Amino acid sequence: MNRRLAEGPLCLRCYRHELDVQVTCIRCGRRSWADSRTPQGPLCGSCSPRRLVRCARCRNVRPVFRVDLPDSPICKHCYGALCRSVHPCPSCEQPTVVIFPDPRAPGRRVCARCAGRRSPFACRRCGSEEHHYGRHCAACVLAERATMLLTAPDGEVHPRLRPALDALLATERPKSTIYWMQISKAAVLLGDMAAGRVAISHECLDALPRTGWVDFLRDFLVVVGVLPERQLHLARLAPWLDGLLADRPAEQARIVRTYATWQVLRRLHASSATAPVSYARAHRARSCISRAAALLAWLEQRGQDLPTLRQADLDQWLCEVPGGRNYIAPFLTWARSRRLTGDVTVHRPPESEPTAGMDHDDRWALVNELLHTQYAAIELRVAGLFVLLFAQPLSRISTLTVGDVHLGDRRVEVRFSTDMIVLPDPLADLVRDLVGRRGHSSYPDQQRTWLFPGGAPGRPLTDLALGRRLRDLGMPRIRSARNSALMHLAAQLPSPILASLSRRSCSHSTRIGYLFDPGKVTSRYSPDRQQAGTGGRSNWPSGACCWRGGASREWCTAQIERTRTERCCWPAGGLHQPPYGRTAPDPAQPCTSWRNEPPTPSRPRAPARISAASSALVRETPRRQAIRAASREPRGMMGVC
Repeated sequence: MNRRLAEGPLCLRCYRHELDVQVTCIRCGRRSWADSRTPQGPLCGSCSPRRLVRCARCRNVRPVFRVDLPDSPICKHCYGALCRSVHPCPSCEQPTVVIFPDPRAPGRRVCARCAGRRSPFACRRCGSEEHHYGRHCAACVLAERATMLLTAPDGEVHPRLRPALDALLATERPKSTIYWMQISKAAVLLGDMAAGRVAISHECLDALPRTGWVDFLRDFLVVVGVLPERQLHLARLAPWLDGLLADRPAEQARIVRTYATWQVLRRLHASSATAPVSYARAHRARSCISRAAALLAWLEQRGQDLPTLRQADLDQWLCEVPGGRNYIAPFLTWARSRRLTGDVTVHRPPESEPTAGMDHDDRWALVNELLHTQYAAIELRVAGLFVLLFAQPLSRISTLTVGDVHLGDRRVEVRFSTDMIVLPDPLADLVRDLVGRRGHSSYPDQQRTWLFPGGAPGRPLTDLALGRRLRDLGMPRIRSARNSALMHLAAQLPSPILASLSRRSCSHSTRIGYLFDPGKVTSRYSPDRQQAGTGGRSNWPSGACCWRGGASREWCTAQIERTRTERCCWPAGGLHQPPYGRTAPDPAQPCTSWRNEPPTPSRPRAPARISAASSALVRETPRRQAIRAASREPRGMMGVC
């Protein structure tokens, strides 16, 4: 339908925007095209009453939106659902909206092209029916707006921001990116970088107030390669230290800065070469520095200084400042080594025995719920099962990478510390589905590095966010659940394996296992396993046998847990237990099998692997049977599947 003006014909859409045909709406007061006229005056399109009909799809009485589609009339909500329901067409197998009847096959629905009709869902530019966004698709709209945003004053895309443009266009959710460009201040700052008004550097972002959108933009530019990788938590410590010491006296600031620079930050910089500095480590560093500054300020209020600090003064400060015992001890050790203070010591309270805060029945019920429920997110189910079954802390779970998971043909293995753990089948299926899933970010890491990707580009889900979501899921006592799982594992695993799994000391793991079975002494379990991959020192020579009789090391290792009596001498003077059927050598005579005799050849052995149902590694004793029966605890972890 056309309208004619003096300049030529116009379509109805353009004719409605002419000023001489617009009127003032009597209800809202805006000037627009008169959609309807009443005896009181004209009404615009927003204020005009809509004709209410019953929608053919949802059967609700709503204003009609489209009448030219099959199963018309339909409302606006159903039309939006149709635009999002893109499926492969049965005839052409292209992703389209399949709602039109097929003239060649009655009863079958195909796309508009196969039905011989013009598609109302196709983009006017590329013809795609995916990501419907008005008259165009969201991908075409995003390409136009992102190119305009990152265009330099010379009319071309900024060369340094070309990777950012490619990442914006390659997103899987273009509508979310369009919405982000409309409301986020990060998009405005990105446009200023392209226009040359702001430098593209970390220093420019550091000068801005620390907000969520600044951190998001920094992570995005680092992931796409515009900015170099940087230890963010480590880099934030220096500005934080300057702000902490800004209003301190000169002498206090000098001592605290020296301690922070040459003790705390130096160790963090040295360890950052092998592993990134996590939020927890940076938080502990800030706590140690702030506690040192608080102690010096407290001494100044009392008219004292660090050289006059006595043990009674330190004990009084520890009583007044709760939680400062673990953070002030490194500072006092450093001060004593520099002769800045006297012989003062932070006395630690005796370590209490571990207790299971969660009942075993409640823990296994929660395990079954996480294994078989469908309403919870898969990353929460896997993280909760890692806590309940393997006693892993959330700080370690959140930093697991895809490289820590091995997907085999018949089993799935995960590495929490140094050994690969075989997962039971229901949990293995969940981990298979979790590997490769994208996170909540619209611009995920293309390498799929993290097993639990977070909302920030290229960063994992933090342990704080993971704990909060698990508590909302119905797991309020995470520490209690972990302690209960640790007690269960201590009843089944040898102490060195438990120490490696939980990253605790072997003595602590032995003490936990002693609570369940005082007769189980497993602290000397398999010294060859330490040499194979635990990182600990071993006196076992490479390729040598342990026994003078010529038995191989593999055979000796397999028999260690079956012996309870007799001793034999091993290379560095340690004590070992001989297997059954062998005679222990005379301890007075040195063991020379590995020195004077040729080493016994042994087969190459794969790294030690621990099964989730690892109760077979430890011989069942009547005492352990009584403990398990009293706690009504199922044998192994496979009993819950």
